[in-house]
Amino acid sequence: MRYCVLFPQAENLHLIKDVGMIAYKLNRLYGYEAQLACYENGSYPYLEKEVKGLKINFIEKAFSNEILDGMNYLRINSKEIDLLQVFHVTLRTIFCVFTFKFFNKRGKIFLKLDCTEELIDKIKSLKGLKLKLFNMFISRIDVIGVEQQNLYNELIKLLPNSIGKITNIPNGVDFDSLGDNFEYNFVGKRNIILNVGRIGSPEKGIEILIKAFSLIEDEIRKDWILKLVGPVTDDFNIYLDNFLKNNPKYNDSIVLEGAVYDRNRLFELYSEAKIYCSSSKFESFGISLLEGAAFGDVLVSTDTGIARELIGSDNGVVVGTNDPVELSKGLSSIMKKNDEELEAMSKNTYYLCRESYNWDTIVAKLNEKIK
Repeated sequence: MRYCVLFPQAENLHLIKDVGMIAYKLNRLYGYEAQLACYENGSYPYLEKEVKGLKINFIEKAFSNEILDGMNYLRINSKEIDLLQVFHVTLRTIFCVFTFKFFNKRGKIFLKLDCTEELIDKIKSLKGLKLKLFNMFISRIDVIGVEQQNLYNELIKLLPNSIGKITNIPNGVDFDSLGDNFEYNFVGKRNIILNVGRIGSPEKGIEILIKAFSLIEDEIRKDWILKLVGPVTDDFNIYLDNFLKNNPKYNDSIVLEGAVYDRNRLFELYSEAKIYCSSSKFESFGISLLEGAAFGDVLVSTDTGIARELIGSDNGVVVGTNDPVELSKGLSSIMKKNDEELEAMSKNTYYLCRESYNWDTIVAKLNEKIK
């Protein structure tokens, strides 16, 4: 099976996300000839170890336009592809799907939606010519992957003629990449609340998290550290400096770790934390929340992305978005628990992630669907 992922903007980081991982696992577990088609966006060191066996075929910037360059790539290469993986319902995807089917009528297409409620609402609003064009597009897709179970349930109602194509394909964790000696262990965890992401990006709500942390009673908060990991915006640096000047008692309890590109170091940070907290205002899925779960972090998250599917009453708390008071209460309710209670919640998180969000399991399901 010659498998190609078309994603022009792919950088090295995308190789360990769904863009690279699905093709890599199909290659490693089932022998697919897997490649990623993208522009040359820097170097790709993850090809050497993390996704070894995955190939990259660079797209020529003949037009310096993702739609036209993607179509041109498919014009040249479609007959060498048995199954094409594309992402999202966008103009680029639509044009590339029609191009691929024109040049390779026997070729198959896997559409990974990476969608939110917004796409569901857009489909519901389609009428007339737009609805006709959408149905023409969907008719050319062979497998439709939906990341969240609740969105899968809505989509099969909206697209009854495509029920056989639609399947729940969440994002996952490659437990093999966590190291040969990785073994879940609560003992090494410390009183750390961890957040990983683009620190300062408006949708991540980090200012809300800091406000929530500051609202926690001193007696509960005094032995805990809030650790922020990821690239930091200039505006956030200014915000945090001003916050700490006005609230010096938090100087030792709010730690800005910054960007961490060494995966082993990042895994150490997840392993050390007892709580992973997502304060996002918006997430299409929530990869860092899932990674926290893979290391048994007790989860506290706003109601975005995968949160409600990952978190139940026995392993964390889901709170409303953009509400520091509610987030503060959610964090406090976990921080007050003793280690025996936290360990039980931690184990529940880890085993749920291991069972349902392991890339090996997810890709096995996709492979069956493809066959």
